[in-house]
Amino acid sequence: MKKQISTRTIRVVGWILFLSYLMGLVYFMFFSESLGRTDMSVGYRYNLEPFREIRRCIERWEVLGPVNAGLNLFGNVIAFMPLGFILPMLSGSTRKWYWALFLSLLCSLAIETVQLYTRRGSFDVDDLMLNTLGGLAGYWCFLAAAAIRRKRGLF
Repeated sequence: MKKQISTRTIRVVGWILFLSYLMGLVYFMFFSESLGRTDMSVGYRYNLEPFREIRRCIERWEVLGPVNAGLNLFGNVIAFMPLGFILPMLSGSTRKWYWALFLSLLCSLAIETVQLYTRRGSFDVDDLMLNTLGGLAGYWCFLAAAAIRRKRGLF
């Protein structure tokens, strides 16, 4: 006999995960010393040219090193995957792909704008694209997990 987990339990766990994720995201985007977020002496930094930073990371992979280049390219995607995965768990009204797209873009735009304003990072249009892609990738992972759950009757 399989034990069923209630929707309410899943949503409570989802909210705990979501709030923990948001706290971690805020820390890494605004306060992390290892990412240079505490130096506010530098003026406003921004990139409004699409694919400029992505192209730079790919072309200068050897110079930047795999850690720095990989963190910039893959870190932005991975950082937003939980957003796309957890939000559909919290509310049935956010289970369409366009909500993952819209909310990931909106959250990323808010973060990039605050980084520009507070000078704790830079406003980068490439980050907007990579973060939004990450939110969509998280949503696709949610769809895959939901399909497996239904197929196996897990909960």
